[in-house]
Amino acid sequence: MRNPSTYTFDGQEFSCDCEEQIALHRHYILARIPDEFMRYTETDWEGDPEAWQAVKDYLEHWDGMRVHGLGLGFHAKKMGVGKTFLATYVARKLIRRGESVTFSAFGHLVSLYELPPEERRAEEQRLKETHVLILDEVMKPYGAQLDLFAATFEEILRYRNSYGKITIYTTNLEPTAIEEYYPRAYSLLCGKQKIIKLDSSVGDVRKEAMHTIEEYLAMNNEMRPIV
Repeated sequence: MRNPSTYTFDGQEFSCDCEEQIALHRHYILARIPDEFMRYTETDWEGDPEAWQAVKDYLEHWDGMRVHGLGLGFHAKKMGVGKTFLATYVARKLIRRGESVTFSAFGHLVSLYELPPEERRAEEQRLKETHVLILDEVMKPYGAQLDLFAATFEEILRYRNSYGKITIYTTNLEPTAIEEYYPRAYSLLCGKQKIIKLDSSVGDVRKEAMHTIEEYLAMNNEMRPIV
């Protein structure tokens, strides 16, 4: 039977700092960080090395980035190359520094109109006021909602830019496509985000690396800590 005060990872048994693990888990849940991204570290990264260096540089110069309200935009032509990995890695590092962070799927942002009025206002306020907003998978508008998508996206970004908030987003759209679908929002993004284009030739990190890691952990009854 496993000792609840220890955990096994990479073939070694470690003492569990359970208070820190519980605290981190609570902070990440409050920030809505997906559970699958709470445990990955830099040693798990097997994607574009230039993108990784850009993230390291951003965090190294965080104090200046914070003052000037500068964020990041992760672009890739295909799925699974590590956009969300990088965005949530930055988010967790900033949470550990005491920053207010909220993770939101882009689809959630543009579907706010479906919420009851009071709940919608509360959610809009959170997306506007959180100091660091992670918008995951900015997508092409669909159906008859193009104008609504664009207006909601612009409203959130305009407020955030005006008050020095930081936005980090991921997308499989080219910058030119975002400009086509969301011209006003794209104009706001251009002034505040460093665009990082991930090299898609490295392969699908999610399929080729992450599954292997998780399978190894499952087969060996191991558990990686929340970091």
